[in-house]
Amino acid sequence: MGPGAEFSEARARAAIEEGRADLIRAWLEQGRLDPEGRVAFGQRQIDFAAALGREQIVRAYLEAGAKWADEEEGMPSALAWAAQEGRLECCGALLEAGADPNHADESGDTPLRGAAERGGWRAARLLLEAGADPNRIGEFGRTALHWAAEARKGKAVAALLEFGADPRMRDKEGDLPEDIALAEGEEELAQWLQRARLALEESERLGREVPAGSGLGGRRRL
Repeated sequence: MGPGAEFSEARARAAIEEGRADLIRAWLEQGRLDPEGRVAFGQRQIDFAAALGREQIVRAYLEAGAKWADEEEGMPSALAWAAQEGRLECCGALLEAGADPNHADESGDTPLRGAAERGGWRAARLLLEAGADPNRIGEFGRTALHWAAEARKGKAVAALLEFGADPRMRDKEGDLPEDIALAEGEEELAQWLQRARLALEESERLGREVPAGSGLGGRRRL
């Protein structure tokens, strides 16, 4: 890579940080920026923009031909970067462009993990509505429900349960989401998850369906 490219990337990073969609769009149209260009630590410029919530810049990169997923296998997608920071507008733009909410990184985690753990319940719900699998197993054999429980995210737990997250699933250590919540000192959340699990187990025993969210009782304050 020549000094000109390095200079362009440095300017792109600064423009993204400042939210200068006009500059980014112009540089892309002029061919001064590579739509798949990168910034520090190998992160792509579109991923950086998504993490910062720069919706118009994300759209500019997509229109210029940037892909929603990094071609380097195992890297998080732009959607994953947006979801973990709760950037709803960027998530929406990427989903409109065809981003797969079930695209996994090298750990097996999808954007739903970041949303449930860090991004917030709105980001989690947006992904779930777009078809994210709430029971996808990722790092340490955990699902998004495990991560939400560890992060003490009650609203994310509610969204996950509503969309079919299974509180009976154990991670590689044999822990249920309720066990993780209890280890974090979240006794009420642990009891809530336990009620959901017991309701599903009873449903399975009786051979009947239980409505999504059963066992919540509406008693936990979100």
